Amino acid sequence: MNKKAVSLMLSYVILVSLVITMSIAVYGWLKIIADVEPLETCGDGTSLIIQDYQCDQNSFTLNLKNNGRFNINGFVLTVGDDPGKVPYKILSPSEISLKSSGGIKFENPLGPNEEAITSFNTEALNSIVKLRLQPFITDSKTEEKIYCDTSIITQAIEDCNLGGSSGSSGSSGSSVGGIIDDSDYIYKWSFENNLEDSKKSITFSELKGEAEYDTGRIGQGVKLDNGDSLRILSNDLGALNKDQITINFWMKPDKINNVFLIKGTGAKGFRIMGGPNGIKFRAAGFKYSDCDIDNLIGNWHEVIVTATRATASSRGKQKIFVDNKLCSTLELEIEKDLKNQANFFLGRSAYSGIIDELTIWDRDLSP
Repeated sequence: MNKKAVSLMLSYVILVSLVITMSIAVYGWLKIIADVEPLETCGDGTSLIIQDYQCDQNSFTLNLKNNGRFNINGFVLTVGDDPGKVPYKILSPSEISLKSSGGIKFENPLGPNEEAITSFNTEALNSIVKLRLQPFITDSKTEEKIYCDTSIITQAIEDCNLGGSSGSSGSSGSSVGGIIDDSDYIYKWSFENNLEDSKKSITFSELKGEAEYDTGRIGQGVKLDNGDSLRILSNDLGALNKDQITINFWMKPDKINNVFLIKGTGAKGFRIMGGPNGIKFRAAGFKYSDCDIDNLIGNWHEVIVTATRATASSRGKQKIFVDNKLCSTLELEIEKDLKNQANFFLGRSAYSGIIDELTIWDRDLSP
């Protein structure tokens, strides 16, 4: 047999073997990096209801039932003492084993038709008149909490007078008096492990850095490091009103050193900036309202800003509310509108910390 032919045949065999070996290796590598299955989601039949509740001097007890078709791993509960406002006060469970970052986690998943009784400490409250409950499940692979946005219930609570004393930190001033309700907003971002608004119509993009999620005021919140910036293009915010606006959000800053929420150029639009001792708000003009905030850094604070622009026949007004108190009011004289073609930014390399429950209305909700 020709030695040259044998050598050529052997070369082909070795080449084919190498190709097969490399193909197997490449397939294994692609299989690993392409294994990006999406997180599980709450099914349409996910439902947790309140069968009964009981109010004592220093405790609040819920009798819950899973009346849906899927297991539920836990829930987020917030309560309030004002029927006209979104409940935002978080209660701690009496059984510390149930407490979990971002909500109350059952010791075992609550199956369909199963019931659970959970008690909460209420020493810091005088009364409960309204609650908000949102169930969550956990991803079977990652154990990440998945909050069920379509299963939220809000319920009025009757005859629940408690023995504690409630108080709020922050600035002094007159009470907001039910400025905020939970309906008729045009945009709302709850930041439950995503950057979508509640109607899934607008999503923040990550302009700089990468958004992370941490325990928020309700459920999860978006965590921004110094240098992170989120953006929504101007054309996506078509529902904004040029004459009036209300913006509501929760913040737990580690550091603020400049403008961290803005949509505007020149005198048009609006912007919120801050420093170590407070925040400033400017709408439809060049004048800022100043608000000093006690214990700003490292603590949760609710911020509400409202504005009505000036017209030829009347002056406008902008206000800042912090922790349920009116902090600053300023009259506006320049006839500039609140809507413009600028992009909407959050963070802007000027904010480090967590922001949660960012909501915008197309009207002035101040009293």
